[in-house]
Amino acid sequence: GLDFDGISAAEKTAKAVAVLGMFGFMFTAFRFAGGYITGFLGEKVTLVIFSGLALFSLILGTLFAEQAIYIFIAFGVGLSLLWTTAQTIITRGTDKEGTVIGLTYVAAGIGGVIAGQVVGSLSDIYGITVGFSSLIIFASIAFILALMVKSPATRI
Repeated sequence: GLDFDGISAAEKTAKAVAVLGMFGFMFTAFRFAGGYITGFLGEKVTLVIFSGLALFSLILGTLFAEQAIYIFIAFGVGLSLLWTTAQTIITRGTDKEGTVIGLTYVAAGIGGVIAGQVVGSLSDIYGITVGFSSLIIFASIAFILALMVKSPATRI
C-alpha cells in the first residue's frame, strides 16, 4: 500500500518479497542464536536491546520507507528474542512452568487478535499508513515493559 514514486507494481511486489524473506530469515537466525545472546547479555539487557531495535527500526522504516525499505529487516531481528526471553523470565520462580507457558501462549494469541483488529480497523478507517504506524504504539509498549523488568538476583 505504500506509494513509491516511479515504481511499478511488479517492482513493489519484488521489494516486498525481498524484505519479508530477509525479515523471516533474520528472525529465525537470531532465534537460533537467542540462547547464546541472552546468556552473554543477560535477560533484561537482551529485552531492552532487542525491543529497542524493533521499535527504532519500525519508526525509521516507516519514516524512510522509500529510501530505506530494507530497515524493516532489523525489525525481525528485534522481535526474534523478545518472546523466548520474556517467557524465561515469566516462568522463573514457579514450579508450574507448563501452566505458565500455556497461559502465555493464550495471552499472546488474544493480544495478537486484538492488535490485529486495531491495526486492521485503523487501516480501514484512516488508511494503511495510519494502521501500519499504529504498530509503533505496540512496539513502544514492549520497549517500556522491557525497561521495567527487574534483573534476577545474583545467586552466590
